[in-house]
Amino acid sequence: MPTTIPIIDIGPFLDGSDREGVAAAVDAACREIGFMVITGHGVELDLLHKTRELALDFFRMPVEKKMGGAEGSFMGYSPFKGERLAYSLGEETPPDLKEGFTIAQPDKTDDPYFTHPDALQVFPENVYPSEPDGFQETTLAYYRRMGSLCSTMMEIFAVALGMPADWFAPSIDKHFSFLRYVYYPALTEPALPGQLRAGGHSDYGSFTLVNFDDAPGGLQVLGKDGEWVDVPVVGDSFVCNIGDLLEVWTNDRWVSTLHRVVVPPDSRWEESERLSLVYFHEPNWDCVAEALPTCVSEDNPPKYAPVTAGEHNRSKVMRQATLAAAGAE
Repeated sequence: MPTTIPIIDIGPFLDGSDREGVAAAVDAACREIGFMVITGHGVELDLLHKTRELALDFFRMPVEKKMGGAEGSFMGYSPFKGERLAYSLGEETPPDLKEGFTIAQPDKTDDPYFTHPDALQVFPENVYPSEPDGFQETTLAYYRRMGSLCSTMMEIFAVALGMPADWFAPSIDKHFSFLRYVYYPALTEPALPGQLRAGGHSDYGSFTLVNFDDAPGGLQVLGKDGEWVDVPVVGDSFVCNIGDLLEVWTNDRWVSTLHRVVVPPDSRWEESERLSLVYFHEPNWDCVAEALPTCVSEDNPPKYAPVTAGEHNRSKVMRQATLAAAGAE
């Protein structure tokens, strides 16, 4: 039977009318494919649409206006063809056909939690462009709204895993999530052999929420049968996919699945401009991820050693950087 990406209305969890039903559907999706499309999420559509509008305005500006920011930092603008995501899998590929803009947690304080040496990597300083008007304010509002939705998703995950709804709350109240706008310009020339808009990869953290449009050249997920599956586009929805850290928490009960963004057909280049709003949810950097009690048994002992979220992120980032450096030699 072909793999499909389920569409799940989480509204009945939010309003309390069917919390167990939503949790069961989420559990099934996370076991089978690690991806789902969520509707009924309650995110204000005026904020979602305004965020998309300003992000597109930003990426359509001349490159010299976009390039301001901290040199050598992952924050701020990253230029077209500036990444090779498949390097995280050890694959040498041409550069990905995309550009991006990224911010980290904006609500840091002088609390030692945020200034600890081990926290410096996960709480970098943000940089913002001066144009377009309202970009920074809207980006911050969207970041915070996604953080709220992610807290809800973690409640759903906890119930789906047979734990109290607030189980993850102490682990995510000072999270180090990243928001990234990913822009895929309309193609003007053929892609190189093996070149994609975003190479195959899995996500590092707990999970990811993505809002994207219906432009050709879209998101695909690798099914258990080894076939790539198109992710359906549902207006004003979010795609949710499990990250590597939730594999640790769930002892591989849930899967962090490879995914990619493909190149559009030659005949559809002119209509292939594409924007994704990507929120990478990460928990508190010092929280310890280890197999949940409901995900282990005498016949299924823990598969992973306990690890802090910050160390898990650092090891993943360093591995990708090492592979990328080796590929450049």
